[in-house]
Amino acid sequence: MQLTPLYEALIYIEDKGTVSLPDLEFLTKPVLRGILGKMEAMRLIEKINSEDLKISPKGQNLLNQYLDNLHKGTIHWDGKWRIVSFSVPETKRPLRDRYRREIESLGLKMILTGLWLTPMPSKTYLEDIAKRLGIYQNVFICETSEISTGITQEELLLIWDFEKSKNEIYHFLEEADIFLKTKHKTSFEIKKMIFKYALILENQPKVPIELFPKDWPQFRANLAYRKIRRLLTNR
Repeated sequence: MQLTPLYEALIYIEDKGTVSLPDLEFLTKPVLRGILGKMEAMRLIEKINSEDLKISPKGQNLLNQYLDNLHKGTIHWDGKWRIVSFSVPETKRPLRDRYRREIESLGLKMILTGLWLTPMPSKTYLEDIAKRLGIYQNVFICETSEISTGITQEELLLIWDFEKSKNEIYHFLEEADIFLKTKHKTSFEIKKMIFKYALILENQPKVPIELFPKDWPQFRANLAYRKIRRLLTNR
């Protein structure tokens, strides 16, 4: 997985504490101009003077949002499915779009037009989001241990696209193997590898551990990540 220039620059700034513009010369000038403008607009960085800058609390929170994936516990399946449907008036379209984005971030997938599904224990979150947006009366949420469909559970789970995520993990394992054999590693390079794995965890299917394919390479990836993380603590 390749990091975007924005994440790469943000990790570099966080690693160094304070940087000047010439320090970011690993990025081409057009790219650097673009991401600096974006980071300033998003308030991810703070200018110390005309040349020097540092990461802002908001920028640090953005990195931590993904790094938190490295410390989440294992979710086990309680055998229940959560089904969500919502009908929000066109006059509240921004709220409707925001609710859709938020439930997608929780890992729900649309199985039929307007019908969303997840095996995760997220009923309370789904209700809270709808209440916060003021559309709770337009949302239907059902929690059930039985669903009737003409396809098998294995076929149903394909909508979470495990193959794509599995390929990302295998690519990380190959990259980690080469990286760990490299003699000279900077803290910036180590943090980039750690962040790459955090992004993989963020993007992988959000389903309980029992519903992952039996050959899921998560254990190997976790071992590789721990070896990389120890490089920081041993510096």
